Amino acid sequence: MECSSSQEISKPPSEIFPFLYAWENLPLWITEFKRFEPLTGEEGEVGSTSWIHLNYGSTSFRMKQEILQCEDDQALVLTWSNTMLQIHRSFEVFETATGKARLNSHLILMPQNFWGSLCLPFLGKAFRRSHIRNMERLKDALEVVSMP
Repeated sequence: MECSSSQEISKPPSEIFPFLYAWENLPLWITEFKRFEPLTGEEGEVGSTSWIHLNYGSTSFRMKQEILQCEDDQALVLTWSNTMLQIHRSFEVFETATGKARLNSHLILMPQNFWGSLCLPFLGKAFRRSHIRNMERLKDALEVVSMP
């Protein structure tokens, strides 16, 4: 299952990227977010890992996050995975001619085992809805929060 979103944001790319990977900002835009536990590496650093705790309805997930790519002010690629699912998320930012930014986000939900394949049709709809909703929340949060 794949889902994409694109938003124009009234901030330069240099303010968007620190906001995306700062764990204290996750509750501002990811409605399912419950808790963050750093494991290895520095926040926003390629190869860093952490636990992300999420709730989807009455179901709780603990996903291991790994940052795969981080190009300052341009691209952020990460995975969230557990034994059942892997979520591949990518964010790209392009500066517009007006000084604003275009934020593109892409999500791929992949089953990791039989149970993940069995649940994918049901979970796919929920993840697609939450992705679109969370990208709207991200845009709203970025518009009001100032980053150093």
